[in-house]
Parts: sequence; C-alpha cells; structure tokens
Amino acid sequence: MWPQTVPTPITALALMFVVIVTVTRIVLVRGVSPTDQLINALAVSCLIGVLLREPTIARLVMSFVPAGLPTLFDAWHWTTIFSWGCGLGILLVREYGPVRYKKPFRLVVATTIAIGIGFLVLSSPARSEGVSIAEYGGWRYGVYVGLLSAPPVFVSAYLLRTLVMLRRRVTTSREENVVRILFLVAILSMMPASSYLLLGALGISGREPAVTDRMYNFTANGLASGEPQLLFGAILVSVLVPSCRRAWVRVRQLRRLGPLWRDLTTAVPGVVLALRWADRWGAWPAERLERVKIEIRDASEIIAGTIVPLPAAIDRSIDNGVTEDDQENMRLVAELLLAVRSQPEVGYGRQSGGLTLRTSDLPDIDTLVRFWEPAKSLVHQSFPKAVESTSAQKRSV
Repeated sequence: MWPQTVPTPITALALMFVVIVTVTRIVLVRGVSPTDQLINALAVSCLIGVLLREPTIARLVMSFVPAGLPTLFDAWHWTTIFSWGCGLGILLVREYGPVRYKKPFRLVVATTIAIGIGFLVLSSPARSEGVSIAEYGGWRYGVYVGLLSAPPVFVSAYLLRTLVMLRRRVTTSREENVVRILFLVAILSMMPASSYLLLGALGISGREPAVTDRMYNFTANGLASGEPQLLFGAILVSVLVPSCRRAWVRVRQLRRLGPLWRDLTTAVPGVVLALRWADRWGAWPAERLERVKIEIRDASEIIAGTIVPLPAAIDRSIDNGVTEDDQENMRLVAELLLAVRSQPEVGYGRQSGGLTLRTSDLPDIDTLVRFWEPAKSLVHQSFPKAVESTSAQKRSV
C-alpha cells in the first residue's frame, strides 16, 4: 500500500515537524486576512494529508471510512491537490487583491473538487478489489498520476514567475530566506511529475529499458507513497516558523503583563473593552497584546489622579532596600500600587486631593512590569502601616 523510498527516521522527523509547526500556527495565528486564512487552510490540509499517509494512523482510521485504505489513499492525495489550490489562492490574493481574488479562487476550488471526484472514479475498480490505485496500475493509474501531478507543476510555474518579481523587492534577510525556501519548494515539487513523464516517454521509446524501468518504478513509488508530499510539506511549513516564533514571543509578553493588568483592571474595570467571547478568543496574540497595553495605560492614567504620598515606612524601605538608580521608579510604582489598593475607598475617577501624578510622569509599561511585583512585596511588608497612613491622609484632605 505504501511503497517506501525514504528511511523511516527521516519521514518520522518530517511528520513531527509538520505537526508541531501547523498546530502552533493554528493556535497562535488565527486567520483574519484572506492570506492568513489561506495559509492556515494550506497548513491544515497539508497536516491532514501527511497524517493520513502515515500507515499507523491510516490503519486506525480505515474502519471508519467506506472501502478502508484505498479510500484513504485517494483522500490524502486529494489533500495534496487542495494544498496546492490554497497555495495558488495566496498568489491570487497578491495579484488581484483581497476582494477580486475570490472569483478566480472559486474556480480553483471547483477544479480541486473535480480532481478529487476524478480520483474516486479512476480508483473505483481498485477499491472494489481492496487495493490502491497504485497497486491496480494500468491506464487508470497513469491518468491518476497525471491529475495528481498537474496542479503542483502549474502552481510551481506560477510561483516561480511571482518569485522572480518578489526577489527584486525584498528588503530584509528574512524576506530573502522566505523567497529562497519557496523557490526550492517550487523546483522540487516539479521534479517528481517531470521525472515521471520523462521516464514514461523514455520507456515508450525503448531506450535503456532496464534503467528506465527502475527509475520509473522509483518515481511512481515515490508518488504513490506520499513521501514527496511529506517532505515538501516539511519544507513549506518551515516558512511559517518565523510567524509562529513572533506569536509565541507575544504570548510570553501577555503572560508577563497578566498580573499587572489584573490588578489595574480590577481597580478600574471600566477600561476593559467589552468583547464577545468569539471575538476575544479569535484575536491574535498581537491584537490581545495591544489591547492589554491600552487597558493598562488607561487604568494607570485614571488611578494616577487618586494617588497620595507614600507612607513613611514604605519610603524608608525604598531608601534602605532599593538601589539609588531605581528608587524614583520604585516610588512611582509603589504610589500607583497603593492607589490601586485604595480604589474602592477613593471611588472611580475621583480625585484624592493628595498628590496628583501627571500622565507624563507615569512609568512606561516595561517599568511597571519590572517594579510591580517588587513593589507589591515591599508594600505587603508594611501593609498595615501603609493602609493606616494612606487612610489618614485621605481623611485630612
């Protein structure tokens, strides 16, 4: 069922790489623009295909599929076609724009569906005998391979034309690397189909029949095994690694901002943007990070109008326990923290009448994050005195 031409360790590593990168991409970078949606669809289609071609997984799934393994054979071949269709859609978005691309892309989708139906029609005698179309052979398999090979060749040629123009416009090393990877994918994706057609022609002409037959069988087995699909998929998803890495960095930044955001928005809940659950869940890490920063800044500006001078105990603790270069920032953050803790007493948006911190004097977010937890520890040590002192100063205003 699965002719093997590539060592198992290589296919296993490629499969793991595709799974990890695709899952990370889908979880962290949800599609908003047409290009992102098509990239995610391509990645998911590629992932489904490489999973279904894995013999262990296919044998687990076969009992749920009519005709078993032969149908799965057609299914993961069709995922290859659909992946190339999504790739062509990405190129169409670039050429026609995010609105005008839809009409030609519908034709692309219809073509992929027609090819999938063609796979089922061509392989119907093979399925009735319980074998794959590759094992069944004959003219049906020749047409089948032709349908399987045509989209990669067409899309790769289209991609090469686009890459020639992109190569002149790249401005960063990252963009250059992406162009190189896509160029490699385009060249490699054309090789199996081209070799298959060339060797078939040589076989018909009768030149070097023994060598030609061996090479023809090697290429046919490679196409039947899905190993080229797996290896090309691994190369292709490597383009997604930078976006996954950037999204992961933003997730880590969100986690760092979490305690600060919770403290500030608990004191001033009105700054939190009301969103539907679907909108909040569907936001990218970059969007969530930007929203959290805005809410932190808004809450800080509101609370800054309610601060009072630091109690003497905390002031002495800062003098004795904080380096001189950090004392000013620690005082600003500690004053803001005490104002946060006293918000229910001061009231939303009320001026305390004490020391008013100008917006221009507010620490930036990085400073708040750096000193927030140390300031909480410092205030906690003097908390009873701090509360008494702060309350006394408010009552005296």
